[in-house]
Amino acid sequence: MPEEKGGKWGVAHIYSSFNNTIIHITDLTGAETIARASGGMMV
Repeated sequence: MPEEKGGKWGVAHIYSSFNNTIIHITDLTGAETIARASGGMMV
């Protein structure tokens, strides 16, 4: 059986509006951004 690698914990903040969806992943404290994704234009 393969050894499991250490996992990482985070919080996904999801904002959805009529025109856009933004997904922002941070560490558990919310202080450090790990990833951001947007479905549309960022203004």
